[in-house]
Amino acid sequence: MELFALKQKPEYLDQVAEWLYLEWGMKTADSSLLTVHEKLKTFKNINKIPINYVAVKGDKLVGTFSLMLFDPPARRDLSPWLGSLYVEPTCRNHGIGTFLVDYAVAAARSFKIKKLYLCTSTQEQMYAKLGWKPIDEVRFRDERVTILEICT
Repeated sequence: MELFALKQKPEYLDQVAEWLYLEWGMKTADSSLLTVHEKLKTFKNINKIPINYVAVKGDKLVGTFSLMLFDPPARRDLSPWLGSLYVEPTCRNHGIGTFLVDYAVAAARSFKIKKLYLCTSTQEQMYAKLGWKPIDEVRFRDERVTILEICT
Protein backbone atom coordinates (compact mmCIF):
# COMPACT_ATOMS: atom_id res chain seq x y z
CA MET A 1 0.00 0.00 0.00
CA GLU A 2 1.21 3.49 -0.84
CA LEU A 3 0.12 6.86 0.52
CA PHE A 4 0.01 10.03 -1.52
CA ALA A 5 -1.20 13.56 -0.99
CA LEU A 6 -4.51 13.86 -2.82
CA LYS A 7 -2.91 16.75 -4.70
CA GLN A 8 -0.53 14.18 -6.24
CA LYS A 9 -3.40 11.85 -7.22
CA PRO A 10 -6.27 14.12 -8.35
CA GLU A 11 -7.88 11.21 -10.19
CA TYR A 12 -9.15 10.03 -6.78
CA LEU A 13 -10.82 13.33 -5.85
CA ASP A 14 -14.32 12.32 -6.95
CA GLN A 15 -14.25 9.01 -5.06
CA VAL A 16 -12.88 10.59 -1.86
CA ALA A 17 -15.53 13.32 -2.01
CA GLU A 18 -18.27 10.73 -2.44
CA TRP A 19 -16.99 8.63 0.47
CA LEU A 20 -16.77 11.61 2.82
CA TYR A 21 -20.14 12.99 1.80
CA LEU A 22 -21.91 9.67 2.29
CA GLU A 23 -20.17 9.01 5.63
CA TRP A 24 -20.40 12.47 7.23
CA GLY A 25 -21.66 15.13 4.85
CA MET A 26 -25.21 13.88 4.74
CA LYS A 27 -25.43 14.58 8.49
CA THR A 28 -24.99 18.31 7.89
CA ALA A 29 -27.88 20.29 6.44
CA ASP A 30 -25.66 22.75 4.54
CA SER A 31 -23.44 20.06 3.01
CA SER A 32 -23.64 18.57 -0.46
CA LEU A 33 -21.41 16.37 -2.56
CA LEU A 34 -20.34 19.55 -4.37
CA THR A 35 -19.36 21.35 -1.13
CA VAL A 36 -17.31 18.34 0.02
CA HIS A 37 -15.65 18.18 -3.40
CA GLU A 38 -14.83 21.90 -3.30
CA LYS A 39 -13.48 21.67 0.27
CA LEU A 40 -11.15 18.82 -0.76
CA LYS A 41 -9.82 20.96 -3.60
CA THR A 42 -8.57 23.44 -0.97
CA PHE A 43 -6.21 20.76 0.42
CA LYS A 44 -3.45 21.80 -1.98
CA ASN A 45 -0.43 20.90 0.13
CA ILE A 46 1.99 18.03 -0.22
CA ASN A 47 4.16 18.53 2.86
CA LYS A 48 2.24 20.72 5.31
CA ILE A 49 -1.20 21.08 6.88
CA PRO A 50 -3.89 21.17 5.59
CA ILE A 51 -3.37 18.01 3.58
CA ASN A 52 -5.50 15.08 2.50
CA TYR A 53 -3.90 11.69 1.95
CA VAL A 54 -5.10 8.77 -0.14
CA ALA A 55 -4.10 5.15 0.38
CA VAL A 56 -3.73 3.12 -2.80
CA LYS A 57 -3.18 -0.62 -3.06
CA GLY A 58 -2.22 -1.57 -6.60
CA ASP A 59 -4.50 0.73 -8.56
CA LYS A 60 -7.34 0.62 -6.02
CA LEU A 61 -8.16 3.47 -3.67
CA VAL A 62 -8.60 1.88 -0.22
CA GLY A 63 -8.66 4.77 2.23
CA THR A 64 -8.17 8.42 3.03
CA PHE A 65 -7.60 10.87 5.87
CA SER A 66 -6.87 14.53 6.37
CA LEU A 67 -4.65 16.56 8.61
CA MET A 68 -6.32 19.93 9.12
CA LEU A 69 -6.09 22.97 11.31
CA PHE A 70 -9.59 22.77 12.82
CA ASP A 71 -12.40 20.25 13.02
CA PRO A 72 -15.29 20.65 15.45
CA PRO A 73 -16.21 24.33 15.73
CA ALA A 74 -16.67 23.97 19.50
CA ARG A 75 -12.92 23.41 20.03
CA ARG A 76 -11.11 25.94 17.87
CA ASP A 77 -8.56 26.18 20.68
CA LEU A 78 -7.17 22.77 19.69
CA SER A 79 -5.10 22.28 16.55
CA PRO A 80 -4.24 20.43 14.34
CA TRP A 81 -6.65 17.56 13.74
CA LEU A 82 -6.72 14.13 12.16
CA GLY A 83 -10.05 13.91 10.38
CA SER A 84 -12.02 12.26 7.63
CA LEU A 85 -10.38 8.88 8.23
CA TYR A 86 -12.20 6.47 5.95
CA VAL A 87 -11.45 2.94 4.78
CA GLU A 88 -13.34 1.44 1.85
CA PRO A 89 -15.83 -1.04 3.38
CA THR A 90 -14.52 -4.14 1.57
CA CYS A 91 -11.02 -3.34 2.87
CA ARG A 92 -11.91 -2.94 6.55
CA ASN A 93 -10.58 -5.19 9.32
CA HIS A 94 -7.26 -5.68 7.52
CA GLY A 95 -5.21 -3.10 9.45
CA ILE A 96 -5.59 -0.26 6.95
CA GLY A 97 -7.23 2.09 9.45
CA THR A 98 -4.46 1.47 11.97
CA PHE A 99 -1.86 2.04 9.26
CA LEU A 100 -3.50 5.34 8.30
CA VAL A 101 -3.65 6.54 11.92
CA ASP A 102 0.00 5.62 12.48
CA TYR A 103 0.97 7.39 9.28
CA ALA A 104 -0.99 10.49 10.33
CA VAL A 105 0.85 10.62 13.67
CA ALA A 106 4.21 10.18 11.94
CA ALA A 107 3.35 12.88 9.40
CA ALA A 108 2.36 15.26 12.21
CA ARG A 109 5.66 14.51 13.94
CA SER A 110 7.56 15.27 10.72
CA PHE A 111 5.74 18.63 10.59
CA LYS A 112 7.08 19.35 14.13
CA ILE A 113 3.61 19.05 15.68
CA LYS A 114 3.67 18.01 19.32
CA LYS A 115 -0.02 17.03 19.78
CA LEU A 116 -2.65 15.86 17.35
CA TYR A 117 -6.40 15.78 17.97
CA LEU A 118 -9.36 13.90 16.55
CA CYS A 119 -13.04 13.45 17.28
CA THR A 120 -15.12 10.32 16.93
CA SER A 121 -18.60 9.17 17.85
CA THR A 122 -17.97 5.44 17.33
CA GLN A 123 -14.29 4.48 17.42
CA GLU A 124 -13.06 5.56 20.87
CA GLN A 125 -11.81 2.06 21.73
CA MET A 126 -9.86 1.65 18.50
CA TYR A 127 -8.07 4.95 19.01
CA ALA A 128 -7.42 4.18 22.70
CA LYS A 129 -5.63 0.97 21.64
CA LEU A 130 -3.39 3.14 19.47
CA GLY A 131 -2.45 5.43 22.35
CA TRP A 132 -4.99 8.24 21.98
CA LYS A 133 -6.40 9.74 25.20
CA PRO A 134 -9.91 11.19 25.59
CA ILE A 135 -9.92 14.83 26.72
CA ASP A 136 -13.46 16.13 26.10
CA GLU A 137 -16.94 15.45 24.76
CA VAL A 138 -18.85 17.90 22.58
CA ARG A 139 -21.86 17.97 20.25
CA PHE A 140 -20.89 17.93 16.59
CA ARG A 141 -23.14 17.24 13.60
CA ASP A 142 -26.03 16.58 16.00
CA GLU A 143 -24.26 13.82 17.93
CA ARG A 144 -21.99 13.41 20.92
CA VAL A 145 -18.36 13.03 19.93
CA THR A 146 -15.30 12.27 22.02
CA ILE A 147 -12.24 14.41 21.44
CA LEU A 148 -8.95 12.54 21.79
CA GLU A 149 -5.33 13.63 21.69
CA ILE A 150 -1.99 11.98 21.16
CA CYS A 151 1.53 13.25 21.69
CA THR A 152 3.53 12.78 18.53
